[in-house]
Amino acid sequence: MSPLPSMMKSIPLPELNEGDVLVKNTFVGINFVDIYYRTGVYPSKSLPDIIGNEASGTIVAIREPNPLGFKVGDRVAWMGRGGYAEYTAVNHATCVIIPSEVLDRDAASVLLMGMTALSLVKKASAVQKGQSVLVHAAAGGVGLLMCQILKDMGAIVIGTAGSPQKCALAKEHGATHVIDYRASSGAGWIEQVKEITNGQGVDVVYDSVGKDTWEGSMDVAKRNGKVVFTGVATL
Repeated sequence: MSPLPSMMKSIPLPELNEGDVLVKNTFVGINFVDIYYRTGVYPSKSLPDIIGNEASGTIVAIREPNPLGFKVGDRVAWMGRGGYAEYTAVNHATCVIIPSEVLDRDAASVLLMGMTALSLVKKASAVQKGQSVLVHAAAGGVGLLMCQILKDMGAIVIGTAGSPQKCALAKEHGATHVIDYRASSGAGWIEQVKEITNGQGVDVVYDSVGKDTWEGSMDVAKRNGKVVFTGVATL
């Protein structure tokens, strides 16, 4: 599917609804959801549309109610829509204060993906210390965060990625073992996972790929293991 055309355009400042804050954005994250909107996989409610699902910046205006006590000048990270703009009206419930030691750049890149990664390893399947975990697309935004969190939790992390460079990145961010699923020689990723786990399989699989991997993901999960499908990069 061809990408939808994009353009830069001057528009009026967004109006604030009750409970909104107006954020002057400094950084915006590039989320895979944005790619889906950009290519038309996810339909926009109306066109033209402003994409961008996570960003950071400074509050420049507030409309009551303001139960969280935000102030003009606060640095915040937020989730929603419309981050690819200088100013975005954001509901206060989707904003968080950026700690003083965190850069705007880092806050914009970690909020939505970080919450996704944390919810997957804590709620979708509560990983325990010492468990073996397979993370597909381990060099992606969510995958890299999952590798770091799982390492801190004491899990044995097996990551798959599509090139030596991506495998090195996953290893650098906490993967115990990495598998290049596009390697032209050697055993395939399913056989390698089974070899790493001495034929037992893994306790948990996080599969964000979909069609290309789901049968293999089921195959490498141990008896009473869990397979958590987190996305559909391939249909």
